[in-house]
Amino acid sequence: MQERDDRDSVVRAVDSIPWRMRSTFSRRRTMERVLRAYMVFGVLASVLGVGYFLLTLVADRLTWEQSMSLIVAGIGALLGITSRFMLSIRRQSEAKREQEAMQLRDLYLFLDTWMELEEAAHSALVRRGIGSVPSSIGRTATLLLEEGLLSASQGTFLREALILRNSVVHEGNVPPPDFMEPMLSSLQNVIKELNST
Repeated sequence: MQERDDRDSVVRAVDSIPWRMRSTFSRRRTMERVLRAYMVFGVLASVLGVGYFLLTLVADRLTWEQSMSLIVAGIGALLGITSRFMLSIRRQSEAKREQEAMQLRDLYLFLDTWMELEEAAHSALVRRGIGSVPSSIGRTATLLLEEGLLSASQGTFLREALILRNSVVHEGNVPPPDFMEPMLSSLQNVIKELNST
């Protein structure tokens, strides 16, 4: 029971990763607001500077005011462009971090579900009176098939899931999110069936 409570607390902690990431992102949004203000200020300064320059263009030589309006327009344009560029980079970076956090969460949920599957398989075999349960999940899947606890399609699925699990654990591969959801759902179905026998 203690092990299950520990696992539940870890699941809750992992579930809170996206929330914590959003909390961090909200603090970063303050910087985005400052950059947006710079961008707006830059655009306004550019428009005002160019407007004043055009109004005072009647003279042959650039006056001090005209030179200043051109400088302000240039600085404003540079500020606006730089702020826009920085905002774009920050958005891309934050989207990437949030995606990575969701992938980590999915990987944890997959591995946690895998541990539940191993426990359910072991318990189902013990309930059937099999004293020596193999330590390899591949051999366990074969034994579950022989005992009629899994269908042939579930056995095939379990072997495919084992390949994915080994790829994640031993090679550090990260499957795409759209692949993980159906995999987790199918694993949960196998676990339910094993627990009901």
